[in-house]
Amino acid sequence: MKNLKERYVGQNLKKLRKKKEKTVKEVSIETGLAISTIQDIENEISFSNYIDTIVTLSKYFGVKVHDFVYKKF
Repeated sequence: MKNLKERYVGQNLKKLRKKKEKTVKEVSIETGLAISTIQDIENEISFSNYIDTIVTLSKYFGVKVHDFVYKKF
């Protein structure tokens, strides 16, 4: 079985959010995602496998989905 590529969703979410000078609550309100979802992804407690969540966050931060998941910002 092949190793999966490392994912950077949590790290990238936190970095992009801070770069944009937004709080978790602001991102939640502006994306329609639950605060707990954003916190769980940032803290790598849970990785949302729902593509719509990843697409929503990627669009919000203006980055490609692939880069949001696999590129370390």
